[in-house]
Amino acid sequence: MVFKRCLCLFGLITLSSCQIFSPIQTREIEDFVASVMECVRVPGLTLAVVKGNETWNKGFGYADVENKRPVNTSTLFGIGSITKAFTSMLLSMHIEERSERYNWTSKLRDVLGEDFKMVDEIRSNETMLRDILAHRTGLTTGDIGLIAGYPTVFTRKEMVKRLHYLGELKPFRDTFVYNNWMYALAGYIVEVLSGNTWEEELRARILDPLEMLDTRIIDIDINVTDDKMAKPYAMVDDDVIPSPPEIYTLTPGEPAGAIASSAEDMSKWIQFILSKGNLTDGQTLANWTIYKEAFQAHNVYPSSLEKPTFPIADVNEGYGYGWFHGNHDGYKKLWHSGGLFGYSAMLWIFPDLDIGFFSNINGPAGAADTSKVFTTIFPYIFDLIMEKEPWLNKTTACSYPSPWAPKSPSKNNTDDVTNLPVDDVSQFVGEYGHRFLGDVQIIAYGQSLYFNMTYLQGTLNTTKKSNEFKMETTGRFAFLTHPGNTTQLLPVVFDTQRSNKYQRLTISFGDNSIFERGVKWTDPLPTATSGCGSLLDNYTKFHLLVIVLICSNILL
Repeated sequence: MVFKRCLCLFGLITLSSCQIFSPIQTREIEDFVASVMECVRVPGLTLAVVKGNETWNKGFGYADVENKRPVNTSTLFGIGSITKAFTSMLLSMHIEERSERYNWTSKLRDVLGEDFKMVDEIRSNETMLRDILAHRTGLTTGDIGLIAGYPTVFTRKEMVKRLHYLGELKPFRDTFVYNNWMYALAGYIVEVLSGNTWEEELRARILDPLEMLDTRIIDIDINVTDDKMAKPYAMVDDDVIPSPPEIYTLTPGEPAGAIASSAEDMSKWIQFILSKGNLTDGQTLANWTIYKEAFQAHNVYPSSLEKPTFPIADVNEGYGYGWFHGNHDGYKKLWHSGGLFGYSAMLWIFPDLDIGFFSNINGPAGAADTSKVFTTIFPYIFDLIMEKEPWLNKTTACSYPSPWAPKSPSKNNTDDVTNLPVDDVSQFVGEYGHRFLGDVQIIAYGQSLYFNMTYLQGTLNTTKKSNEFKMETTGRFAFLTHPGNTTQLLPVVFDTQRSNKYQRLTISFGDNSIFERGVKWTDPLPTATSGCGSLLDNYTKFHLLVIVLICSNILL
């Protein structure tokens, strides 16, 4: 581990570290974090605590288990969807510079022109900047495209041209539907307003002024194999192994979740938020009158206001622009999580207390309970800072949520799997496409069927219904269908036969994604979009098992 500048108990740490925690508290935190990591089998963890102008940063475990390279305070981890707050910040800066023309309620067509289209006329005409940032569009998530991967030629400009193929999941502005693509769209709007790439704007307007000089963009200016990065890990068949590096690309969705940062750099981001847009020298970088809207709940987040299950109340109230809004133990809390195939991150900020926490781990992807790393460590540290007796200890942190609530039993979804030979593979074999999500190939080997979509592959297991299968992912994404010690196969359904061949494939992956025979992602885009209505019908007619990847810390 690397600690700097001031000699305290257990080594060298920052001078401000000594001021936030006493030596006894430092030892207690170290022991608590190490215990939680062992319980969850986390390879490496970075932790930052900010209190006013003081910071406490530390690394735990290994950035590279095989080579025994330890995590230090400058080790980079993928922060996933915490990236979204940076994108909303960039957009606020451009709104400030063009305040006579744009604000948060500006419609997308006012920025992108009348040719901009979404799946229907009401969204095309009425969607505002606020809607895409607060997840109010109701569009299907389309995460399968981000996970499987796209050709490198799929730019954000091309993405916007195809956006009207992304169908409806819920009515417009009806409910909270988390959507990474809307932040990719926000990143593109930054590019339109600035004339620069989102990456260039991020560096020039935020990272360089805040001196977040180690922070990078995954697969743009750093790869996960770089020695500055913590190597990501996955759990497959109860073994923790390195993840395939080629899956760590989000093109063109980088503004939604591709930042890689460290404890030291994220401490600077927290201080910037706590100082309401001011730098350490007092210079104002962001107009807080404009950006403070990001911290308000513009969309209600599904949450329970019943009697707390745990000794303290932790309530989620809504979503702003890249920030969740809630409270912890009665104090206003701004927060966001992030995940990217093993990288899992959490950020808590208490603006009224001038306190913030950040932590990141490098796996394992596919483990059932990595989220409890943060739901135990952060409350423990909060209680120490508030000079309260922590309600968690090393024993209850490992058993969490027990003894206050029973653990959800691990269940396989394989009851209907028969694993019989497919009677007529020719009905299924072929290519199925989606003009936004990509192309799927169904391949036969003997009387077995296989699914292939760029980096996402799997075996289609037969079920009691001849047109319904359960896919077990293989290869690079083998961990997806084996979270923890369970098996969670992905439902795949074929329907609409013509000439003894199925014409449509639906896979339940976050939500339902429909691919049609005869459609190819690579075909030239038509000049007219009259087919959007039938596509919308496709999305609203099929409702299958939903696998919530965000809650499993698999994606963003």
